[in-house]
Amino acid sequence: MNETKKSGLAGKIAILAAAVACVLVYLLVPGVNSFINKVLVMFRTGDFSAMRAFIAQYGPWAMLVSSLLMIFQSLIAPLPAFFITLSNANLFGWWQGCILSFVSSMAGAALCFYIARILGRD
Repeated sequence: MNETKKSGLAGKIAILAAAVACVLVYLLVPGVNSFINKVLVMFRTGDFSAMRAFIAQYGPWAMLVSSLLMIFQSLIAPLPAFFITLSNANLFGWWQGCILSFVSSMAGAALCFYIARILGRD
């Protein structure tokens, strides 16, 4: 097996291990489980004020939480990005909210690109 195939296989195993670890953390850690379920319920209901309050409750960490939600949205495709973008504009002002949404959605897109590149054809 040449070096390129070894690194491709290692990348695929690493992504699979990370996915399995994420599922296990979701299933076995009650705090993570309730957090993810709360976020998914907010997305499902489309309650803008609940999303805004949820992000705002993190105070100085609100921008980081919003960025992580946008990246999570990139990985879980059916979740609507505009919901987080409108919350960001409402919380941080339209200019900072726009920049935060753009940068975090590009980070999510880059993550999706690299996952597809690793898992794609050799």
